[in-house]
Amino acid sequence: MHAVAGPPLAPWRAWLAPWVLFLLPVGTMTVPEWNSALYVVLALVLALPPQPGWRELSRWERGVLLAAAAYFAVTFLSWAANGTDPRLFFKRLEVDLRYLLTIPVYLLVRRVPDAERWLLRGCALAGLGLVAEGLYQVEVLGYGQAKGVYHHIPFGTFSALVAALLLDAAVTRRGEGVWRLLYALGCAGAAAAVLLAGSRAGYLNLLALPALWVVLRLPRRAKLAAPLVAAALAAGVWSGSDMARRKVAAGVADIQRYLAREEVRDARALGSLETRLELWRAALALWREHPLLGVGPARWKPQVQGLIARRRAPPAIGHYNQAHNNYLHVLATRGLLGLAALLAMLGIPAAAFLRAHAAGAAAAVPGLLVVAAFALHGLSETPLKTGKEATVFLVFTAVFLAAASRAGAGGAGAAAPAPATP
Repeated sequence: MHAVAGPPLAPWRAWLAPWVLFLLPVGTMTVPEWNSALYVVLALVLALPPQPGWRELSRWERGVLLAAAAYFAVTFLSWAANGTDPRLFFKRLEVDLRYLLTIPVYLLVRRVPDAERWLLRGCALAGLGLVAEGLYQVEVLGYGQAKGVYHHIPFGTFSALVAALLLDAAVTRRGEGVWRLLYALGCAGAAAAVLLAGSRAGYLNLLALPALWVVLRLPRRAKLAAPLVAAALAAGVWSGSDMARRKVAAGVADIQRYLAREEVRDARALGSLETRLELWRAALALWREHPLLGVGPARWKPQVQGLIARRRAPPAIGHYNQAHNNYLHVLATRGLLGLAALLAMLGIPAAAFLRAHAAGAAAAVPGLLVVAAFALHGLSETPLKTGKEATVFLVFTAVFLAAASRAGAGGAGAAAPAPATP
């Protein structure tokens, strides 16, 4: 991979950009609209006008950025082809534009040499904040599940990602003094927050991401321990969390009930997994009617209600505004072109990180953990539909791709010198 040549950042950008990256994860799930506000600073204040350096990027870096731009383009085409209320279009635009703005954001981050260190240190504080928020909500407020300021599912999945990133940082980032201890404490705190959230998606990531880390980081013979790590974590979650046992039991019961009958046509409440299965059927039905560009990004709900009116879906799913599966939701709302862009947006960074990992770039492993976390989360939710989660995916991927690219250009893969602060 290639280094970016050109003049350094303006002093005010060089000072402010690392602090934005440091603060971004800290309040993502505990302060309303925290990372959206910081993203405005990052993308509209710091990254515009775009920094020079596009020509010096590797083909892999360009591929990642063009995939995000393609996802935005297909979304816009689907809006145009299907028509919608202009108010809905502009309401969604602040999320959709983030994919296009990934290009200037990346060109900025590429010129902050220790960006990944600032981001990981912010994650360390985030891990401690997540468990504190979770304990307060469950033990003091009496909530059944920790949810932060949004919902227990994104709270749990974000906590699992933070735990995995801090596991890697605690083990590999030597010479950082007290921060290495904070990485370990933050990792433990974020893992505990997953249990407090009680989200099956969070449990899945908490099991899968450390197993992936073992495969990527440990010597070849030790890689065989990955299934054992996942099994040990599963046993720990099962034995230590009554909520986890209840969630798994409820999921099994949902599937058994669903398979025990041929059709669901009444308006009674469905179980969680039953609902998802019906939503997935509805998504495929909508895609068959609009195969190329889908029904439109803002037309999921009225289209599903149309299926219900035609008795092709149960009334119980009529109030949902998503398919509870990122891939099927994009297929239904943006068609085959949208699904291709989504898969490229996940697959090209994964391939770039695998290539960088083979070359010895240390930042490739956390980058792969980010992509894997969102790929897994997308099996049961639509994380890239919301601004807060899209920001995490885009910024975290950009930071670790830039670090892996710089390491590849230097040929060593070593971490950048530690900043004086934070």
